[in-house]
This record gives sequence, C-alpha cells and structure tokens, in this order.
Amino acid sequence: MGAGGTAVIIYMLDAMGRGWCFTFIALVVICFSPILWVLLRWGPGWREERRVRTEAKKERMASAEK
Repeated sequence: MGAGGTAVIIYMLDAMGRGWCFTFIALVVICFSPILWVLLRWGPGWREERRVRTEAKKERMASAEK
C-alpha cells in the first residue's frame, strides 16, 4: 500500500493540487475509520468463533482417523 501510494501521490498532486489532494486523502481515511471500531467491538468474538470452529474440525478429523 505504501509503495502504491507513493507511486500515485505525484499524479494526484499534479491533477488536484495540494489542498484537494490531501482533502481527498483525509476523506478516505474518515470513511474507512469506522472499520477500526467494528474490529475492536466484534473482532474478539469473531476470533473466538473461528477458534471454536477450527478445534471442532480438528476433533472431527481425529475421530474420523480412528
């Protein structure tokens, strides 16, 4: 992402100018910031559910081998 941003920023600056370019970047950051809150709020539960599913799958595979 960093390399892509570095490659694109020059073209954005030339096309939009400094003010609009960084305003656009700030708006993108603001739009995607709620994703961080969602991950903080529900991420641990999702991780636990995945761990339980993985353990259940391993148990099924172990019992099938017997």
